[in-house]
Amino acid sequence: MKAFIKRVLPEGDTFVDMDQSNGFPYILEESFNNVLSNPSIPLFFILSTGADPTQDIINFGEKLGFMESNKKFSKISLGQGVE
Repeated sequence: MKAFIKRVLPEGDTFVDMDQSNGFPYILEESFNNVLSNPSIPLFFILSTGADPTQDIINFGEKLGFMESNKKFSKISLGQGVE
């Protein structure tokens, strides 16, 4: 997967290197900030089997004021194997 990303995506090397040296909360925030500067950029995360970024996403959302309590956030689980 790393080789594919490096070869196909613009600045693929940067993305792979960033992923290997930073934790998911940092990557989530940096990616979100990039999308804010240009909302036409799609945001995708490719997760490994067993990866569960749920709590990191909830924490980041709360930091921005998106919470289930104020109805600006809701989570839906697709479950394993659902695509």
